[in-house]
Amino acid sequence: MKRPREPLPDPEFASIPPWCLRCGFDITGIGAPGRCPECGLPFEEQSLIVSGVAKQIANSMPVWRRVLWILASCFAFLTVQCAGLLILAGPIYLLMLGAVAIGLFVFLMTTGGKREARGAERFVLTPGGIGKIPIKDDAGATTVFIPWDGPMHAELRQVGSVWARLVIRDQYSKRLFEAGIRCPRELAPVVVEAIEVLTSTPGTAAGDRPDYQVP
Repeated sequence: MKRPREPLPDPEFASIPPWCLRCGFDITGIGAPGRCPECGLPFEEQSLIVSGVAKQIANSMPVWRRVLWILASCFAFLTVQCAGLLILAGPIYLLMLGAVAIGLFVFLMTTGGKREARGAERFVLTPGGIGKIPIKDDAGATTVFIPWDGPMHAELRQVGSVWARLVIRDQYSKRLFEAGIRCPRELAPVVVEAIEVLTSTPGTAAGDRPDYQVP
């Protein structure tokens, strides 16, 4: 008999994972508020963390997967365009290019893993951007991080008593992030205020920004 799933937690101000959300550097023992010594991303002792399911995240595909998709596409293009020459040079070359292209496509299609699944995740909002991490802490997980690029605008629309649709747009109204999150109606004003403060002056340390009230 399957155990019932635990409900997602409400928005909370909690400690971030002990690694940098942007570069993965171990920040254990570094005083907060502070900055990652590797990439300079600011972090605080506590950040706003919401849980839900992402619908849209700008540039959410890891860089290494983008590179592999480009290589696979190039191999496929070369195989088709140069098929005649490759046959004249020797069928073995055509088979090799085709095998490499097919192998890359199969690898990319079968290794999405949990990090690219459309499941529930946590979203950590920081002065430098928003990071997507697993529901349970996993130091080996790859964090998807979206940096704030200028002042952001947050929209939070209630779709039920405990669920809301969160959309974050940049200064040009481009949608950078959209997710359905667990957010009881009474917490919505606090969440919107915290997001607006965090995104109003991106990249600044805690002491240089206005304070917001922690519930």
